[in-house]
Amino acid sequence: MTTDPYAVADKAATEFPPTMEQKELEGKTFCIKGVRHVTTKFGPRTVAVVQLHGTEEDIEAWLNGVRVARQLAALAQAEAFPVWFKLGRDSSIEGEPYVLLKPESVPASVTDSWAKRLYDLGKEYGLNTERVLELMEAKVNDGESSRAAYKRIFDDLVKATGDREQANRLIYEKLVALIVPVEETYDELDDRLPFE
Repeated sequence: MTTDPYAVADKAATEFPPTMEQKELEGKTFCIKGVRHVTTKFGPRTVAVVQLHGTEEDIEAWLNGVRVARQLAALAQAEAFPVWFKLGRDSSIEGEPYVLLKPESVPASVTDSWAKRLYDLGKEYGLNTERVLELMEAKVNDGESSRAAYKRIFDDLVKATGDREQANRLIYEKLVALIVPVEETYDELDDRLPFE
């Protein structure tokens, strides 16, 4: 199957998800999974990939302001994503700027999720998307990028299992079986693999 690059470019230029306004996050608990910096007509701004508490969908949201920008920069430098926060206001400062607050109750941590374990495994072993596909002996369709191929495979696993976490677990377990050196002792593996 050949992909029409003009159709792909046209779709990417016209069909992109809306970015949630920061004020819509105020008072809500959400998980920040990552950030990217963009330049707008108002200057540099930050867009975060977030998951609202009680949902499974990742969305983009504007996260900016004097306090929030510093917090996000520190979190990015510490490689602390994903992490749960609640967006509030600091009433002790004139103008009541937005601030990221620890929520009253932290939802089941994404840091313990299979997605996070999979990410950490890739980081530890220097895996990129192409290498993961190679290890999984996955086929990339003609004209399909490695990221698109991985997404297609992941989406198929989600359909088969009915759950994103289970799909991540299956990929994680397959990769661990393929890349963790056989000579590691069970004790070493037990320290690395979070059995439940």
